[in-house]
Formats: sequence, structure tokens, C-alpha cells
Amino acid sequence: MINANYYKYNLRKGKAEIQSLIFFNFNPDLSTYQIEQGLCSKLLNYKAKVCDLYIEDPLAKILPFECMLPYAVARNRQLVSPVKFDFKLDRMKQLNLFANYLFITAFFIISATLLVYIPYFSLNEEIKIEQNTVNALQNQLQVLIEETPQQPTFSVIQQNYSNAYQFLIDQEIDPKPFMIDLMSELNSNVFIESYQIKSQTKEIVLVLRGNTESDLFEYMIEVYETYGVIDGIDEDIRWILSEPTYKFNNPLQVEVTIRYA
Repeated sequence: MINANYYKYNLRKGKAEIQSLIFFNFNPDLSTYQIEQGLCSKLLNYKAKVCDLYIEDPLAKILPFECMLPYAVARNRQLVSPVKFDFKLDRMKQLNLFANYLFITAFFIISATLLVYIPYFSLNEEIKIEQNTVNALQNQLQVLIEETPQQPTFSVIQQNYSNAYQFLIDQEIDPKPFMIDLMSELNSNVFIESYQIKSQTKEIVLVLRGNTESDLFEYMIEVYETYGVIDGIDEDIRWILSEPTYKFNNPLQVEVTIRYA
């Protein structure tokens, strides 16, 4: 009753109603008689009938029961049935369908932009920035390499010569302590006007000036007695090998030559 009212008022707006009903029995556990007594007898407002395929179609008698439903569907296409099933198929409007397709396309484009294009663009920009940084560092490195003076390379002969020269320099006697000793023996009557150190001949040449000639001789004697190497006297402070030689330029100026060890 509920389905009949639904068909009449909801689907047909009261313009059509159900008057006859046809039942098809595809249940092997129910007989046609049971359906007529249990179902059709209660539908007093309708013309209810149970369709007996065995009577309508002789071929149905030899078919298995499981094949009855597909056979009835195929058979219905060949028979002209006086019963017409009136129904209305509601289809979606083309405009709504086009709008749905448009929304799906827009959603796909936006999703692809957010999930694919923007990360790809950002990654590409980061790669460009890193490449620019690497290029800048390479340029700075090249500038530093060009500005850094190259270390000269020396041959084996040059290295040996340099080592020999350094050895001789290390063996060379520093005359500064000798000059300090000579200056320590000066007094108020004698002073050094000039001096010259000859490393090759190991000589110290002094130009002395004194108040008197005897002051000059006294200074030369005192220096030799203090620092001269004398037989029988072994002291580390003695470094003058022989008696100093001298030459007077004038009575108050003398040039003295001292040889050191």
C-alpha cells in the first residue's frame, strides 16, 4: 500500500495509480498456490496474479530453476506484454554535468600547482642560488690564486749552495762582542773616531784620537794585554791573535789594525 501511494502521489502526482499486480515466483521453496493464498488474497484493492512460466512458455518446463530468471528477462524482450511499466528516468542536466567537470578540472589544476609546480619552482630557485654561490666562490678562489705569489723552485745545486752558505754564515764569528770589549777599554783621554770590520780577513780597523801620543800607546798596550792571545795564558776572553799594528796619521790620531780569532 505504501509503495502504491508513493507511485501515485510522489512519482505521478495523483495522475496515475496501480491497479494490477503480477508476481513472478523464483523461489523453489514456495509454490504458486502458497503465494496466491498468502499474498494475493490480501491485496483486495488490486488485481493480483501469479505468473506461471510453465503454462505461458512450454520451454520453461525443461529449464533448471536457476535459469528461470535470466530466461524470463531474455524472453520478455520477444513477447508483447499487455502490462506496461511506466517509469521516468531523471538524468542530470548537461549544465550541471559540465559544471561538475569544470570543478573537477579546476581542482586538478590547483592541486597540481600546489603539489607539483610550486615545490618544483622553489627547488629550481634554490638550485640557481646555490649555483651562483658556487660561481662566486670559484671566482674568489681564482682571484686569490692569481694574487698569491708563486713559490720559486730551486734546483738541487742551488739548494746545496744555499745550505753551504748558511753553514758558513753560522760558522762566522760575530765581531760585535769584540767591539764591546774595545769600547770598554776607552777612557776620557782616548775615543774612537771610526771603525771598520773586515770579515774576510778577520780584522778590525780603528781610527783613534787621543789627547797625547802616550795616551794612544797606553790604550793599545792595555787592549792587547787584556784580550791578546799570549803563550802560557789560556783564557776564553782573549781573542786578539797578534800584536796590533798601527800607523799615525798625525801626532794625535792613529789607525790601529787588530786581528781576531
